[in-house]
Amino acid sequence: MNETRLDDLIRWCDASFAQQRVIEPIPEKMVREICESERISVGAFCDAVARRVAHEYHARNLSFQAADATMNSLHVYVSNKHNVELPSYSLEVFYAFDEGEYFHSGEAEDPETKYTRPAIEALVVRDRELGRAQ
Repeated sequence: MNETRLDDLIRWCDASFAQQRVIEPIPEKMVREICESERISVGAFCDAVARRVAHEYHARNLSFQAADATMNSLHVYVSNKHNVELPSYSLEVFYAFDEGEYFHSGEAEDPETKYTRPAIEALVVRDRELGRAQ
């Protein structure tokens, strides 16, 4: 998988959210170009994006905002364009960031620290054990 294209997509998602404060779906053109050049399905594309986000976030090369915006944009794209849920791996990454977006009832601890970081670490460890590491 061409990591440069994935990184460009992540930057687009982050910039789009930073400018508009609204989650925009990933543009169909970007998805189509990556899927065609890599000869992968939309499901494989989703998992490639989610894996890149998880591993880069875990390595602290990606901010929570950039990672969260990307996963939200991916979710909106799949929901709007294909009217389906994200594939299971992508959905796990999505939920890891979703849980870090807000303070949970009666809790004062930073939700990113309490929920997102441990969930992403578990996914990255599992990827490494299965030989799916970046």
